[in-house]
Amino acid sequence: MSDFIIENGVLEKYNGNEKEVVVPKGVTEIAPRVFWNCKHIESIILPKGLLEIGMLAFYGTSITKIRLPSTLKKIVEMALERCIYLEKIEVERENQCLEAIDGVLFSKKKKALLVYPEGKKDRTYKVPEGTISIERYAFSTCKATAIALPRSCEKIYYSSHLHRGIKEIQVKECFDKSASWYFQAFEKSIVIICALENPHKYKRVIDHLLMNKRETIDDLVKVNRLDLIIALLDLEEKRDLRLINDLIEYVKKHNNTELTALLLDYKEKHFTKEEEEALEIEKMEKSLGLRELTVADHRRLFKFLKGADRNEITILGLRRNESVVEIPMKIGNVPVTDIASESFCDNTHLTSITIPKEIKEIGKWAFRNCPMLTIYCEAETQPSGWHKDWNPDNRPVVWGCK
Repeated sequence: MSDFIIENGVLEKYNGNEKEVVVPKGVTEIAPRVFWNCKHIESIILPKGLLEIGMLAFYGTSITKIRLPSTLKKIVEMALERCIYLEKIEVERENQCLEAIDGVLFSKKKKALLVYPEGKKDRTYKVPEGTISIERYAFSTCKATAIALPRSCEKIYYSSHLHRGIKEIQVKECFDKSASWYFQAFEKSIVIICALENPHKYKRVIDHLLMNKRETIDDLVKVNRLDLIIALLDLEEKRDLRLINDLIEYVKKHNNTELTALLLDYKEKHFTKEEEEALEIEKMEKSLGLRELTVADHRRLFKFLKGADRNEITILGLRRNESVVEIPMKIGNVPVTDIASESFCDNTHLTSITIPKEIKEIGKWAFRNCPMLTIYCEAETQPSGWHKDWNPDNRPVVWGCK
């Protein structure tokens, strides 16, 4: 009886117990899970004429290297999953679809990184310039702990298993990458730690963390990095007593006595009793309608920019995490006319925003990835100056609100 069950050129099952396996000629496809958990297999030779390798085909084998034939067109994701001894992937030079660089599998011309061998012993890996995407499971359970991504990398396909061993991120021109790009690429806690330890390198991530402080603090507590909570607070342009009070109340509700003590100590070091009393009076006046919002009040909530050549203000985003926001018609005596591109993107806590009819322009992706958001506009219809992709996720919009 043959060790191989083959139907119409498809290798459906393997029943052997050999250490070295030679797949018969005439096989054009290896079905999913054919060599599943065959730990005794140390070597597999694939025939010319093979076109496709199915999902989990070599899962759990003990192969140390594999050579893919020139005819192979497709290797399905996870085909080499849990091959813990696999150090090197080779591809015959004549292959028109795949290539191997330093033992790592790519699509032709390095467009996509497909598989980083799990047994490759290098602790750091520099993805070659020109690579456009990192496919799902490409670095799953790899031994590398640091990865450098090139300028050319545009997309990293999401997977809960992606880069689970990576502890260090190196990205060229990383300030051009959005926070969501990082969180898609790496474990969230690793992104937060890298950003707070190197804030000058991760400007876009830092902006996101400052805007979502409560969520960030929760994540830091989970990985026991309370020291970085103070680093986060110190990144604010101006220390905000309101924020500290809010955070203290927030962590008290979660019964985190250690963090509460840390924040109380921080408050005592950086704020006076007079500032505390002044804040209480201000809160009372606002609640009674005795005091209008000042430029300083707006500055605590919004990032904004006054135009150099015109007496108008552009909203750049939020400085703190808020769920309900009203864009002001004026800040001081200066009219607010524009909302910048990507100004509110990746704000997962924002549930409502009101936009006055005075807003003439809204930039591209201003409200991208705001999954809870409803937008209320005083304008009856969309003004001509708003970018066609100002609301790319088609969040609900209510027109003509007064």
